Amino acid sequence: MLDERKHPRHRPVLYLKVFKQGGDDLIGHLVDISEQGLMLVTEKPFEKGQTLALAFTPPEETGAREPISFQAEVRWCRPEANPELYDVGLIVIGPSPDFHHAVQQLTAGYVFSGSA
Repeated sequence: MLDERKHPRHRPVLYLKVFKQGGDDLIGHLVDISEQGLMLVTEKPFEKGQTLALAFTPPEETGAREPISFQAEVRWCRPEANPELYDVGLIVIGPSPDFHHAVQQLTAGYVFSGSA
């Protein structure tokens, strides 16, 4: 499969929770992240092309005080190794400066060495 990513993805050492924007509904856990996209592990599948309003709270050590909200489009969804879970690839729609800052902070000190 051709990898069309323009930005390298990084795997956080922290398993950050990603929620539905403005609520406590857990959508999934962040597996990797880049300046333009991310991958989640979820308990339910999502349709390709579906737009999601999401948010995550970076670790306090990054200086973040508020959740980072963003819109993302589902690019793909497939069963995970655990048959009760799904891997979901998302592209961020119009990432905000706060989103970019959070990615920079996460990749500066909270990722495994090397990229995905």
